[in-house]
Amino acid sequence: PLAQAAGHQAMTTNATNAYWSESDLTPKVAKIRSVPLAGGTATDVLTTAANALFITELATYGSNLYFAGYEDVGKRYSLYRLPMSGGTPSVLVEEARVMQLAIDGAALFWTDQTGPIKRIALPGPAAATTVAEGTPGEVWGLAFDSSNVYWTEIFGDKLSRVAKTGGTGETIATGQNHPSGVALDSTSIYWINSGGADGAVLKMAK
Repeated sequence: PLAQAAGHQAMTTNATNAYWSESDLTPKVAKIRSVPLAGGTATDVLTTAANALFITELATYGSNLYFAGYEDVGKRYSLYRLPMSGGTPSVLVEEARVMQLAIDGAALFWTDQTGPIKRIALPGPAAATTVAEGTPGEVWGLAFDSSNVYWTEIFGDKLSRVAKTGGTGETIATGQNHPSGVALDSTSIYWINSGGADGAVLKMAK
């Protein structure tokens, strides 16, 4: 292995390093660690006690790490930015109950437990804008092409898309069986139906 990980929550990479989060309930400590992709010694980028206890999503852009976390002090969910060199994380968006987080170009998109798909311009800080309204607690998978954002609603049993700049969402597949992950190539959309005994991987043209 490149490194040992305990209580692993989320992971991402850039051109040179792998980054991951670790959380421990006793004591209440959260970490973000890194290790060179070529191998080497793992180091702590962030260690925080009684603060961002759960780091649930993690992404990189430029010289920064972006992560979603739950603060034990204040009992709030937020979206943070942290220099890869370490330091103190700054709050970009308060009350961001992030389910999925992804970076596309110079924008960070996330799905929120309250329903919306949102975005902010990077590197931030910037005002968050709503790209589309999903069903609270259901928006699951998230993917992009050059023009659109695609998402699944796991209990709504459907797949939808909307322009990256926002607008009215379009449902493109209904009657699915708990769709979860979604991915794209230049011509097609792929997703997983996680319901049923065996589940299924499906494909449709864009």
